[in-house]
Amino acid sequence: MYLGIPVCTCNKLWSLRGMWLSPIELRRIRSIVGLLKYLFCLASRALKKLSLEDSDVEDLGGEWLHALARYNSTLEELHFGVLGIGDIDIADLFTLAEKCKSLVSLKVGEIEMLDMVDVLSRTPYLEELGTGSFNYLGDEDDDAAAPIPLPKHLKSLSGMWSLMDVGLPTILPVAANLRKLDLKYTLLSCEGHTLLLSHCHSLEDLQTRNTLGDEGMETLGKYCKGLQRLRVEDDETGAITQRGLVAVALGCGDLVQLIVFVASISNASLAMIGQGCPRLTDFRVVLENNARPGIDPPDFPLDDGLKLMLKSCVHLNRLAFYVRHGGLTDKGMEYIGAYGQNIRWLLLGCAGQSDVGLANLAYRCQRIRRLEMRDCPFGEAGLAAAVASMSSLKYLWVHGHRAMDSAGKELVKLARPCLTVEVCPPPPGQPGLHLFAYYSLAGPRTDGPPELRIFTSNSTPATSNA
Repeated sequence: MYLGIPVCTCNKLWSLRGMWLSPIELRRIRSIVGLLKYLFCLASRALKKLSLEDSDVEDLGGEWLHALARYNSTLEELHFGVLGIGDIDIADLFTLAEKCKSLVSLKVGEIEMLDMVDVLSRTPYLEELGTGSFNYLGDEDDDAAAPIPLPKHLKSLSGMWSLMDVGLPTILPVAANLRKLDLKYTLLSCEGHTLLLSHCHSLEDLQTRNTLGDEGMETLGKYCKGLQRLRVEDDETGAITQRGLVAVALGCGDLVQLIVFVASISNASLAMIGQGCPRLTDFRVVLENNARPGIDPPDFPLDDGLKLMLKSCVHLNRLAFYVRHGGLTDKGMEYIGAYGQNIRWLLLGCAGQSDVGLANLAYRCQRIRRLEMRDCPFGEAGLAAAVASMSSLKYLWVHGHRAMDSAGKELVKLARPCLTVEVCPPPPGQPGLHLFAYYSLAGPRTDGPPELRIFTSNSTPATSNA
């Protein structure tokens, strides 16, 4: 079983000392000192998996890792890659690697790769590695450093902080076997992406930034035919356009998830995504706010392209379409309602023209459970009518709502049993209001700021601390 503890204390952990827990997942830990007694009583047993992800930890000297290395010999997975833990003794990691012959997954954060050489030499069966800072390479022109040998059976690789093109000789020997690759923290150029990805014939899951460029997307389409998940985050150093989208659509027909920031997009590229990737269940595209010199402007409106994509991707259940004003008209909203009837999560940005478009979407998309809208021109009455008609809706978030009536009269219509509606002023310098609507058996919260207005069933507007 897995053990998830929101706030870790010694007493809570010690009270569980009699349980036989082989995999342990501790999330949102506030103090790692509280782990010591628990690790002492478990380390000599069959502890196989330890994950401390998503925690904000105050590490007082790394004693917990020393205890684990001393007592455990059965560990298969060790994850503390995002904790920012300091004072880790590499000797403890080496001891763990030497004793735990079955170790297959290791995520230990931003540790200099040179310090990991001996550890990695003792993990011949490692399949998942998340570690490694390549700062030691220094300047891009420094090609004197010898490549660091990685375990030959690696299937997943992440971390690689500050990896530049000059460090690729360390990665290329294992690239052919990689199924999952996370390049978000690297400093690879477009050319570096192209070189690496041309060796990744088994790749199924890629996360990177749009430094990848259209050339990198074309490389994916040519060499990574089995790619199933692609996530490209925003970065000012690169740009992806309809050219890259078309290349991936033509070459990666097994895609089930495509998340990408683009500098330009066309109806034809959207239609090609639908034609080439009919298995998509998760499609999210964000168009950059401002046009870039030398890049063709987007093909507005994108209604027809989105329609063709939705008609082909019948399994789509997550859709984010964040464009610019004019990119999606009321007709496009109607198409989402008509052909996106399996969508359960929907995010729209700068979409639609009026309440009519929102109504046409809402009346037909009856499976939507979560709806998020940013900078869309819908009025308060239109929102109320849409929410009332969406029988499955559990959560609504509206960012930058400009049409809010001062009394919130229409919002009261949203306040069905167990539904709480919150209206909050935006941060300084941002237009519009923020609106949240969510179902909660516990009722409205009481810890919001004084300016927060809350609506519940048969209620009048009230502040959160009233």
